[in-house]
Amino acid sequence: MRCFIGIDLGSTTTKAVVIDEDQNVIGRGITNSRSNYDTAATVAKTEALINGRFHLFRQALARTGALNGDLDTFIGQLERDFRAEQYLEQLVDLEETCRRSLETANFGGDAGVVREALDEVFKRVTVEAPALFAPGAKRKSDFFRDIAGSQYLAIGEEVAKEMGTRYDYLLNCSTARSSRSKTASTRIRSAATCWRRWSAASSRCPARRASAARSRRRSRACSTPT
Repeated sequence: MRCFIGIDLGSTTTKAVVIDEDQNVIGRGITNSRSNYDTAATVAKTEALINGRFHLFRQALARTGALNGDLDTFIGQLERDFRAEQYLEQLVDLEETCRRSLETANFGGDAGVVREALDEVFKRVTVEAPALFAPGAKRKSDFFRDIAGSQYLAIGEEVAKEMGTRYDYLLNCSTARSSRSKTASTRIRSAATCWRRWSAASSRCPARRASAARSRRRSRACSTPT
C-alpha cells in the first residue's frame, strides 16, 4: 500500500495525517511545537504512522471475525501496552541525557548527592509509569514531554527535600541539551523554566504558596487510575 503524509507545522501544535491512495485518512498525529519545529514534525509524523498501523491492524482483525466481539478491548489493551513501553524507552533516553548533563555540570561538592537524587527521581518516575497507562487512567496530556515533565517536577521536588539537595540542580540536569539526545532533553525544558519562575514568586507570597501546593496535588492526581 502506498500512503502519503501531510504535516501542518504550527507555532503551538504540529499535526500530521496519513492518507492512502484513495485519500482515506488512516492515521493522525499531534504534538506540541514548543519552538522546536524539526522535533515536532518528526514526533507528529511518527505518531501518525503508529496510529495508522493500529487502524490497519484493527481493520484486518475485524475482517477475520476473530476475538468473539472483544476486538475493541483487545486493541485498547494492546495500544496501552505499546504506549507504556514507548514511554519507558523515552524515559531511558531522557535519563541518559540527564546523566550526561550531570557529568559536565559544576555542582561542586554537591555532585554526589545530586547524582543520588537523580537516580531516585528516575526510579520513582519509572515505578509510577504503569499506572499512567492502566485501564481508566486519566492523563491531562498524551504528550511524553508533558507527562514526564509533570512527573519529574513533582517527584524531583520531593526527592530534593528528602535528600537535602537543591531542587534547581535537578532542574538543571533535566534542561540541558546534548547532541546525541536533543529531542529528549527539550521535552521538559519549558515546564522546568516556568516552574523556576513561578516558584520564585510563590516563595514570596503566602497565597501563591498555597496555590503551588494545590498544583502539585493536581499533578499527582493526573497519574492516578480511576
